[in-house]
Amino acid sequence: MKLMAKIQGKTIPLARNDVDTDLIIPAEYLTGVTKSGYGKNLFKRLRENDTGFVFNQSLYKGANILIID
Repeated sequence: MKLMAKIQGKTIPLARNDVDTDLIIPAEYLTGVTKSGYGKNLFKRLRENDTGFVFNQSLYKGANILIID
C-alpha cells in the first residue's frame, strides 16, 4: 500500500448534504473544450443566491482544499 502524500493548503468547509455535479458546476457552463476556466463557475448558483455562502466569505479567500462535511 502506497502512503498518502502530505497535503497542505487553506481549506474551505462545505457543510451541505447532496452535493451533485449540477450544484458544483451547472451544466450550461460545461461547454469548454479545455480543462481550465471552470473555477469561476464553481458553485455559481449558491454563490449568487446566498451572500452568506462560504465561497463568498473573505475568510476563505484563496482556499484550495474543499472539505465537504
